[in-house]
Amino acid sequence: MSASPTWQLTLFGTPGLRRLGGSEARCERKTLALLAYLAVEGPTSRAHIAALLWPDTVTSAARNNLVHLLRRITKTYEAALVVGQETLALGSVVTTDLGAWQHEGTFTDNADSVPVGIFLKGVNFDDAPHIEEWLLAWRERFHAARVTQLLRASEAHEEAGQLLDAIHVTEQLVALDVLSEEGYRRLMRLYYLHGDRPAALRAYERCRQLLARELGLEPMPETLRLAGEIDRGALVERAVEAPPRLPLAVLRPPTFVGRDDALRRLDRAWHDGLVVLLSGEAGVGKSRLIQEFAAGRGRTAWMEARPGDSLVPYATLGRALRAWCRAQPAVHLEGWARRALGRMVPDVFPDEIEDLEPMEAHLHAAIRALFDQVTRDVRLVVLEDLHFADAASLDAVFILFASLSPVEREDLPRLACTVRSGELPEALRAHVQRLEDAGRTSRIALKPLRVAEAIALLQQVDVPASLEKRVVHFAGGNPLFLLEMVRHLLEARVDLTREVGTLPIPEKVGQIIERRLSRLSPGALQVARAASVLQRDVHLELVADVLNAPLLSVAEYWEELEAAQIMSGERFAHDLIFESVQRGLPAAVGRLLHRSAARVLSRQAESAARVAHHWQLGGDLKEAALAYLRAAREALAALRSREAVGFFEEAARAYDALDETDAAFNARATALEGTWRFEHIALVEDLARRLSDAARTNAQRARALAVSATRLNAHHQGPQAEEAALAGLRLFDDGPGDRHVRATLLRELMLARASQFKTDETLELTEQVLTAHDALPAEPRAQGVLAVAFALMRVEQHALAGPLLERALSAFEAEGASYQAAWTTHSLASYFETVQHFDRALTLRCGLDERLAHDAVSPSLRTVNRVRQGTLLTRLRAYGAALEALMHALDLARGSGEPTGPLHRAFADVYWALGAFDACEASLDTALAEPNSTDPGQQVPWLFKGLLAAHAGNVEQARACFARASKALDHTNLTYSRGRLLLARAELGGSDAVELARKGVELARRHDHADLLTLALTILAERLLEQEGAHAALPHSTSAVQRLPEHASREDYARPLLAHHRVLSALCDPNAAAPLIAAAAWIEEAVNRVPEEHRQAFLQDHPTHGRVRSLLGALPGLPRSVPG
Repeated sequence: MSASPTWQLTLFGTPGLRRLGGSEARCERKTLALLAYLAVEGPTSRAHIAALLWPDTVTSAARNNLVHLLRRITKTYEAALVVGQETLALGSVVTTDLGAWQHEGTFTDNADSVPVGIFLKGVNFDDAPHIEEWLLAWRERFHAARVTQLLRASEAHEEAGQLLDAIHVTEQLVALDVLSEEGYRRLMRLYYLHGDRPAALRAYERCRQLLARELGLEPMPETLRLAGEIDRGALVERAVEAPPRLPLAVLRPPTFVGRDDALRRLDRAWHDGLVVLLSGEAGVGKSRLIQEFAAGRGRTAWMEARPGDSLVPYATLGRALRAWCRAQPAVHLEGWARRALGRMVPDVFPDEIEDLEPMEAHLHAAIRALFDQVTRDVRLVVLEDLHFADAASLDAVFILFASLSPVEREDLPRLACTVRSGELPEALRAHVQRLEDAGRTSRIALKPLRVAEAIALLQQVDVPASLEKRVVHFAGGNPLFLLEMVRHLLEARVDLTREVGTLPIPEKVGQIIERRLSRLSPGALQVARAASVLQRDVHLELVADVLNAPLLSVAEYWEELEAAQIMSGERFAHDLIFESVQRGLPAAVGRLLHRSAARVLSRQAESAARVAHHWQLGGDLKEAALAYLRAAREALAALRSREAVGFFEEAARAYDALDETDAAFNARATALEGTWRFEHIALVEDLARRLSDAARTNAQRARALAVSATRLNAHHQGPQAEEAALAGLRLFDDGPGDRHVRATLLRELMLARASQFKTDETLELTEQVLTAHDALPAEPRAQGVLAVAFALMRVEQHALAGPLLERALSAFEAEGASYQAAWTTHSLASYFETVQHFDRALTLRCGLDERLAHDAVSPSLRTVNRVRQGTLLTRLRAYGAALEALMHALDLARGSGEPTGPLHRAFADVYWALGAFDACEASLDTALAEPNSTDPGQQVPWLFKGLLAAHAGNVEQARACFARASKALDHTNLTYSRGRLLLARAELGGSDAVELARKGVELARRHDHADLLTLALTILAERLLEQEGAHAALPHSTSAVQRLPEHASREDYARPLLAHHRVLSALCDPNAAAPLIAAAAWIEEAVNRVPEEHRQAFLQDHPTHGRVRSLLGALPGLPRSVPG
């Protein structure tokens, strides 16, 4: 049985605690904060109370402080003012002036049910910011509740004819809400209806003076009109004015005006199959225009970006996929696609998430599979407000549309997007540029309506001609502004059917919207504020949870918001309204709502990025940092490395603000140690510098140096990487340090030395690296094996590298490490290419391509793999297949934004081998026009430009090109290109030609470039034939021909045969025709593998092939026919 109350807690007005029938007792601030919080909020956990009262104290110490406070309260007041163990509550011995709120959590319609006075007047808790914000928010809430109840009581008294009671209550109302014109208008009417006209006019004057003094504003039009009616003695029938019902034409004008040209341009873009970007300022009519256009295009699939989407990867696309799947519940996807999409839309594919490996996303292929099913009868896809969209969704949508081909689907849907002028997202600019470069986009800028068009719009809503130009002058040609102006005039009860002297026009449209918001009830305004804080995917239950309010009450307020055209469905009626609500949100209330949103969304397993954002704006940086770290992991699992880096950095900044420097360092270091760094090297730069600056201990400095060495190796800066790795290893002299960091430093030191061709020093390190990585878990252990294999290949110890690559691949596959396994497969294929096992290499690459088509682990790897496929096919002289592979690689690169320099070099290789010299030069120029600082071969095109110049007879130009190539290649490990450059110079002739050719032979042998050696022997034979005679040339031409079956030159199979024919002919050998006939036979067979458009070049323009045909036709006794 509960004890009778013996203590009175006063919370409104000057707070205090007094024994019933006795004097007031002293109440310290912490005690008052605890009692007030429990009185208002009800039972609360000890942990939460401790964190609120001592926010800057560690948890254990805060709980200990709370224990002492509770003991002190019991001892001081000799009563159980607070009861409970883990959950605390106000004791039954305490009564408060909360009245109905304390018992029911709400207020009745009785005006006296809301306490009078300011909640905890004169009190602040500036040493406990969360309690302080709670106090400010509840002051506003109690104030709003009191205003609402006084307004209802005034209405009730008036309905009952009790005008004096109504006046008394309304005087309290205007005293409480001194800037409420609605309250003053009610007071003026009531005085007038009671027969006291002077008092009504005095009330108006009080209102006018107050607005002028506090806000510098004139009263609203309805207040001015009411004062005029009272002054004239006109009859006022009702004190309460219902807002006027707006004509439907104001909400949506029936006729679409002023957009004929834009519609024509949309129509042209539609017929040309272009992606449309429709831009314009807010309110100019982008959405209405695209809706009108879509109405005549058959079925349309809509995608809508909303404020807040940019925080969460795949937020925009995920919303669209949910809607599409609801519309077509019969969608059937294979298991791999369901698993890939399960992470993005777990509510659609809830049974597919559990076994999803973090990197096994197959995402873009799964999106394509779903898109193909749900858009079979869709003619148009509309992406609205893409300035709000997240980068992941934009990438996915534009990669998807870049991959669509009319060959695969004749009924391809078109894509149309709307965006605010000047707000094209950074993540989208590269996609748009590629579309524009390919001539696949149409930009349409929507301008404001011209004066005549704006007047035509106003005529639809019955604005008289005498007002048209004045309204247009105010609102310009922005359709939303025009209609908002008309709405404002109607709500101000301006009679638009007659002449009006002075229009009640505010300075700007924002004020019109703010006036509309000011007419909302306090409860509806709080609901709108909560919705503006949540930003995206708002629904009644969520708002009710955030406000901790009854669902039915929120539903009533929501109806009010929809009636006022503030909300439309589950979003704001327009972005400008959303922005106005946010601007009017008091800072303390905003922080409270953001923290509440974070707690609610956390319980609902919402995206960690969204939760983190709310904790951050709510001022709880510790929770924000933890949530941002979770968001980074989620982003990495979704293959969104750029967003992940941003989330790691946000976590680090939060820790910086909390002065938790170690935690901030760890957040940045974790970001830099992910496998993503090999995909986006540019992202590493700034982070690495900040990490180095933030390192305070030797362990942190070593970790920062390991990151720096990795970055420098990725940029092919071997000496600097070696220096960084050595500096990091020296720090381990002071202690054991972190095994992972030490292994990383050893690994990067080995790779740095290998890049400088320090063979002996590299080999000395390999065992140390393997041993250091053996102490690590399976995946980093495999990473060490892979690194050793890379280093061995770099120093041309290929026989040792191959088994290590296969070992690393097996380890990664066993661990399910898809990303590393894919790249290791690529490396293994490169190894087989190096050792001339082309068929094995091609088999690996084809398998890898098939896998990557369904697996988005690395967009760049898919492009690289296709390029290398093309190169392999060129070496196997499957020229048509090689070009097809490279064209596919080009499509992939354009879709994913990968650099295309190496790709165009591969095109040039094919065209050179075909004799298509114009196409070759165009590819070389394109490669040179797209430099990439991380590509050591970016200057190789100058070598081939020199070969083209030499072929055209321009020796000086050829020498200049070779000089540029030499300068770039001298300090690289591109030994094949360096050897080819020696041979190119030898081909120019001159006194040093034989020596240059001999150096080319020596380099090819030393670096085991078997096909280059065949070409080098051929060129050496040609130069010796010219300078020393056929006998000197014969051994070399013979050797070159003998190598052909296994080690033919990648660029010219027939050249050794032609050179040997010339040598034998010079020696009058009776078998001199045999190599020429063999060359012709090869050409006749090979031409079948050449695309039709390049066959003439292959047969006639190619210098070797043209010469073979010419000589073959001149030989006596042989058929005159030649391949044609």
